[in-house]
Amino acid sequence: MNVEVDRLSYLPDDLIYKILSSIDIRDVIQFSVLSSRWRYIWTSLRCLNFTCYYSKEAIFSQFVNNVLSGRNNIDVSSIELTGQYGMTYQVFLKNILDYAFAHNVQQMKITRFDDMQHDFPLSLLRSQSLKNFTLCAGTYNIYSSHPPTSTWDLPALTTLLFDDVTLFRCNFIIGMCQNLKNLTLNSCKVLQHGEGFSITNSQLLNLTLKNVKEWSVKFVHVDTPQLKTLSIEECTEELLISAPNLTYLLLNGTYHPIQLSAEGMRSFEKADLCINFPRGRKMQKKYARKIRDLFQHLHNVKCLALNLEIVEILCASVKVISHQPSPFASLESLKIYPAQVYPKHATKKIIMPTQVKIMPTEVKNYLLDSSPNVIFTMVSREKARAIEITKEAKRRMTELQVLLATVKADMETNRADMEREKAQVEQQLPIGEITSRHRNSYWGDSSIQPKTATDNIMFKVRDIKELLPKVLESERVEVKACYSSLCAEAETIMNKVLDDMKNQVDIKRSLFRGCFNEFASILSSCSLKMNVEVDRLSNLPDDLIYKILSSIDIRDVIQFSVLSSRWRYIWTSLRCLNFTCYYSKEAIFSQFVNNVLSGRNNIDVSSIELTGQYGMTYQVFLKNILDYASQSLKNFTLCAGTYNIYSSHPPTSTWDLPALTTLLFDDVTLFRCNFIIGMCQNLKNLTLNSCKVLQHGEGFSITNSQLLNLTLKNVKEWSVKFVHVDTPQLKTLSIEECNRGVSGAFPFPPRSQTGTRP
Repeated sequence: MNVEVDRLSYLPDDLIYKILSSIDIRDVIQFSVLSSRWRYIWTSLRCLNFTCYYSKEAIFSQFVNNVLSGRNNIDVSSIELTGQYGMTYQVFLKNILDYAFAHNVQQMKITRFDDMQHDFPLSLLRSQSLKNFTLCAGTYNIYSSHPPTSTWDLPALTTLLFDDVTLFRCNFIIGMCQNLKNLTLNSCKVLQHGEGFSITNSQLLNLTLKNVKEWSVKFVHVDTPQLKTLSIEECTEELLISAPNLTYLLLNGTYHPIQLSAEGMRSFEKADLCINFPRGRKMQKKYARKIRDLFQHLHNVKCLALNLEIVEILCASVKVISHQPSPFASLESLKIYPAQVYPKHATKKIIMPTQVKIMPTEVKNYLLDSSPNVIFTMVSREKARAIEITKEAKRRMTELQVLLATVKADMETNRADMEREKAQVEQQLPIGEITSRHRNSYWGDSSIQPKTATDNIMFKVRDIKELLPKVLESERVEVKACYSSLCAEAETIMNKVLDDMKNQVDIKRSLFRGCFNEFASILSSCSLKMNVEVDRLSNLPDDLIYKILSSIDIRDVIQFSVLSSRWRYIWTSLRCLNFTCYYSKEAIFSQFVNNVLSGRNNIDVSSIELTGQYGMTYQVFLKNILDYASQSLKNFTLCAGTYNIYSSHPPTSTWDLPALTTLLFDDVTLFRCNFIIGMCQNLKNLTLNSCKVLQHGEGFSITNSQLLNLTLKNVKEWSVKFVHVDTPQLKTLSIEECNRGVSGAFPFPPRSQTGTRP
């Protein structure tokens, strides 16, 4: 290509603006380096997205000023402000709002990510053009510097959304929006003084109360004479609704008291009631009465949808409605459907199983008597399950179709690589010219590996097959036909995958056979030049061999024995043994220890190190190792663990380690070890480093008549009030970071004492 093409610059204007309008303005400015045409495009964007974090609030405020001052004088259609704001957020918020309102903004969204309560003065919102305002994720104290007697200065505002926010003192704000048409409170907390919260607006058409988490009042009063649509989902407070022009009502969630004004509602077109009731036979009659009272308010509804659980409550308390006239005088359509397709609990406590499928005559008459021409539809749980299973089967077949298309595309794309490899094998390229690409598998760069691809196809086919007997009978033929077609396509593709894998194996076999033959010829020519093969490992000095192998785990030493004929049995005479054990292999390790100890020559051991994670049976192999080590122990170190040191007999005699002179506890937790120090009759050196010492009683005694050197370093915890050192022969005492008082009679001044003074 003689000319480098800038593809980004050739994108249509509408597409460029659509892409950049969904990105933070900081990223838009950084992206301007991607194309010469994009260099100043941020200055004319009509959708601005700002993201701020509290730690960079001062920098962000300056950034906002620079962006706004650098823009062209063009109107803004939407502004979104997201982030975590600090105490001075109103400064840059006012700058953004003033700019937006001066440039005829129509949509605005403000989102916060902190738990602080923020004041939101209404004086900031004064716009003649703003139509849609959303406040998200935060705690806001909405207030006005003057008594809220006038309307809010947002004459064009028609849509107001509060999403996952906590609102304080916002009772008046809804009534101040003189032209508000749509109001939504989603996942909010509304905290208000007084017993009630009023939603009053003369122009409101659509109201949604969804998952309102908390009301600080006893009831919610909705007074909206023009309201057309009312959606209430999981609202826990009593509702008093006055909406004479209501056309659609949705009640969804757990039952809550609701009172509808009986006046008007002649245009009541549709009501959808999906209400869940607490289980229990004792409450059935109570809830049946509440349902009956609620139906009285819906007497003008034309299309009614009820969840099956409501009907089940009525079926269980037929006497409540048996002598009542049907409340629905204008009903044209009635649909009953299950809210819980797969209920967690059986409904045997509410109704008999036959009543789920067959509605009692009393209940049917109560619902339909006043509307003889009503279209009645009842969906059983079995049919609802079949509908859901049919949707799931279709979804899985769509996934399988996409997977097959992906595998097929990968096969076509990578087959050319296989042919290229085959040609290179036929040319018998020398080793130096066989690149890594030639040695890579045919599927190496594919998005789906062959085994994974075939497994996924098989799993999806099997899953769909399990659903087929349960799909809707009316669609079963169509679904099975689609499934059969997919199975045939899957079989064809899987056969091709397997054929390609076989061909690839053949190619690789030929490729590497040539490599091995060439390597063999090279090695053969080299061996002719070497009359004698030298084993350099066997010529190492004995001292060096033993020094190297003494620092390695005994398992590795045994494995290394294959490196040299001289090393074959050297592990049987090592004087330093290092064992490493892990809990998951404890039984195998115990057998390994026995084999090593029994296979060694009868030679003394100078040191043994045991490291690892031990389980409940560690004493078995520990005893074998200690018995093998005999009575000559001079230096004993216990590291990194929690040990309960005890004796099966009262600790009245000396410890059976006559040669022990040095004892070190390093990063361990010791229980009941008060007596052990005095039992070491020839102990000269004692160190407690980074330990926790837990002992009964008020004091911990270190008593030994032969001890010469004592170190207490970084002891993390003592369960006693004081430490008493009684060592008449002690020469050196080192205390570092000991958080308990140390008392005793010393024959000399302590050598060193550092850390916090006890």
